[in-house]
Amino acid sequence: MNDKKSFLIYHDIEPLLKELSDTDAGKLIKAMVHYSATGEESSLSKPLKLAFIGIKTAIDRNAEKYETMCQKNRENATKRWERMPKDTTASDRMRPHAMDADSDSDSDKDINTNTSFKGKTSPSLKKPLPKPKEEAITLEDFDKHMGMATEVSEKFRRKHK
Repeated sequence: MNDKKSFLIYHDIEPLLKELSDTDAGKLIKAMVHYSATGEESSLSKPLKLAFIGIKTAIDRNAEKYETMCQKNRENATKRWERMPKDTTASDRMRPHAMDADSDSDSDKDINTNTSFKGKTSPSLKKPLPKPKEEAITLEDFDKHMGMATEVSEKFRRKHK
C-alpha cells in the first residue's frame, strides 16, 4: 500500500473486539495488518468482513493523511533547496535540520548590533550598563575580615581531621 512501517489502531474498535472470540479477533487484527502493509484484503467470514469495512476506511484515511503530509514536507524541502545559492561552500550549505534554519530576515531593526561591551552598551537593552559600585575598605576592616576567615577555616580543619 505504501512504504510506511506502521498504522494506527483506534481505541473505538475495542467494543467490537470484545464481542468477538479471541480467534476471530486475532483473524481481524491479522487482516488489518495485512491490508495496511499490502493494500490487499484477506478472505474473512461474513461477520468479520462487515467489521473490517469500517476499519479499512480508517486505515485508508490515515494512509491518505500520511501521504499528504509527506508531499507537503517534500514541497517544503524543495523550496528550501531552491532558495540556496548554487555556489555554496561547505560552510554555506543548508543545515541538515529544519530547526537549525534561520527563519528570520537579516534586515531586522529591532536589535542593537553593537556587541562590544567596551562601549558600555547592552546589546539587548540598548541602554548603558550600570557602573559597578565601588566600596572603599580600610586595611583595618580587611585585616578583621581576613582574621575571621582564617579563624573559621582553622576551626573547620580541626573539626574535619
